Amino acid sequence: MCGHFWNGQLRRKPPPSSVRTASYQFPPLVGKRMRRQSPLLVPAGLLLALVVALFDPHALPIAPALAGERWLPARSLFGIARFVSATFAVAGGALVLALPAALASALATHLWPRHGGVTLRRLTLVAGAIPSVVWGFWGLAALAPLLSRWHPPGQGLLAATIVLALMIWPTMALALDAALERIPDSRRLAALSLGMTLGQRLRLVVMPSLRHAATGAALLGLTRAMGETMAVLMVSGNVGDWPTGPFASIRTVTANLALEFAYAQGAHRDALLLSGLMLIVTTTLLFWWGRRLVTNQ
Repeated sequence: MCGHFWNGQLRRKPPPSSVRTASYQFPPLVGKRMRRQSPLLVPAGLLLALVVALFDPHALPIAPALAGERWLPARSLFGIARFVSATFAVAGGALVLALPAALASALATHLWPRHGGVTLRRLTLVAGAIPSVVWGFWGLAALAPLLSRWHPPGQGLLAATIVLALMIWPTMALALDAALERIPDSRRLAALSLGMTLGQRLRLVVMPSLRHAATGAALLGLTRAMGETMAVLMVSGNVGDWPTGPFASIRTVTANLALEFAYAQGAHRDALLLSGLMLIVTTTLLFWWGRRLVTNQ
């Protein structure tokens, strides 16, 4: 028997399938190491490729110039402080909006498994599969005109934040949903045997169990938001200003790379590559930390 934690009912686990599927299994030690390290192989490979591309003696003297505020390649000014601040502002704002929604949707799939929970989970999967350019087009065609009623033209920090929040919500919701599935049955049955109400079970058992998973899901969502390019490029305004308000036109590091790398040469190209290296190191570390917290829940 397995305790259904959310509505106080008990349900039987489905019997194991009698059909055996043929599949090759790695030895336990090798398989465990591969499963643990495989999600990091792609970011590590990209990082190695960027390091090789950046092995240029002309690129190293440009590194201190990246800390400046002005980006004027024609005058050899390569400061990306505004781009970095805009990246963290839009990613942080999206995280603030998406985390409560992800937690609520993950809990809802378990609170009402027979009354919309399955449908909500499928909608979450579908939302996670929508291409970023589709989200960007929706933001440009529907969200920006709506926001322009308060502050034309509507493109800026707030529009990019809302679009990014919708994009990272499925990733975070599915991570939290998986963490909820891993709550031990012993805790669920113990809470039911003590006669805890739903609110008490959520407050005393579920939320403490999700503490590390919620942090990991937030880091995964932050990584996705910081690395997004097309959607942000379409709705952010693409002006290198400081993110001083919700309607400020901004440009993120990824958007700057997408806009200027095609025609960049010399020191301009080196500065763009250095900014890309900085971004991929940051996102790789955040991804590794977030995945570690989620898997060690």
